[in-house]
Amino acid sequence: MPEMDGIETAKRIREYKNAFMPQLPRIIMMTAFSKEYFLKYNNLDAFLTKPVTQATLFDSIKTVFGKQVAKTPRSLQKQADMNADINTLRGARLLLVEDNVINQQVAQETIESEGLAVLIANNGKRAVTMVTARDFDAVLMDIQMPEMDGYEATRSIRENPQYSQLPIIAMTAHAMSGDKEKCLAAGMNDYITKPIEVDRLFATLKKWVKLKKPERSRTTVYKAVCKKDTPSKNQFENSETFKTKTPFSDSDDLPGIDIADALERLAGNRQLYFELLRDFHKEYHDVANLVLTLLDKGDIEKALHRIHAIKGVAANLSINHLYQISQTLEMMLGAGEEITPELLKQFEAVVAEVMETLAGLN
Repeated sequence: MPEMDGIETAKRIREYKNAFMPQLPRIIMMTAFSKEYFLKYNNLDAFLTKPVTQATLFDSIKTVFGKQVAKTPRSLQKQADMNADINTLRGARLLLVEDNVINQQVAQETIESEGLAVLIANNGKRAVTMVTARDFDAVLMDIQMPEMDGYEATRSIRENPQYSQLPIIAMTAHAMSGDKEKCLAAGMNDYITKPIEVDRLFATLKKWVKLKKPERSRTTVYKAVCKKDTPSKNQFENSETFKTKTPFSDSDDLPGIDIADALERLAGNRQLYFELLRDFHKEYHDVANLVLTLLDKGDIEKALHRIHAIKGVAANLSINHLYQISQTLEMMLGAGEEITPELLKQFEAVVAEVMETLAGLN
């Protein structure tokens, strides 16, 4: 944080105890760094790695107050609930509306690995056309896209009474107050935030998707149709062969990257994950220079678009520190706040660190 960072703040709080504060508060560090980085400091009671979920926040608060956290039973129950949701959804046909290729592949792998079928639209305009041409059980709608954004696409779909009951679920990296209300006002049914939380995704789909007549062959048939409509990079020509190849031998410990979290999102597809990391490096290795150039030119809109893109991809790939700094930049620019040179230097440094790490995978 500017002016005083979290370590110094915690230190001063610890030194403050007096008659007016006889008992000091517990201090939980929320950071995109790994907790090992902070073990040398004794002013902290617990650590949370960003992005923070409701479950990990709740467990950490219980822990610092001496409550036992039954993680295994909760994890097993969570998995059991998700499996129950998935069983009612197998064979469902979804339209994924997303303009970023890497995010497309993350979402597609998450969904198709559980027996649902996915077709992809690269923007809102294409989504409107595809809805009228095919029969979908639900639409997963990104918000910020070129040509036509998610709000306008949803309104356009709802203009046709035939699609008044089609479930449209927002899937976006935005999580600001009022965003859900805007989605609902545009005609969407619900709202899922990025990065994808797999159990929440399927719980939301179960809430809205009602299959009239599930058929065992439905998904297989529909995948064949999907390959004709979706760019080849978003559909694997032989998905079963792809998934059963020998996993990459890449390290399980990459600085600033939570591999385990990302693999959970990708149904454990390790080979795909490292391919996506390589794609990310190729696509965004010069993003810091590009953003700084756009800001120097005063082109805030294009700078925001690039920052939003890298934030969403970093979140889905669990590149947590880059996700956090990109989110901060996006929020400040979007609110019209002045961006300090220190924050831009931090953004540059984080991008450079991530890209240096990923360069070793090539």
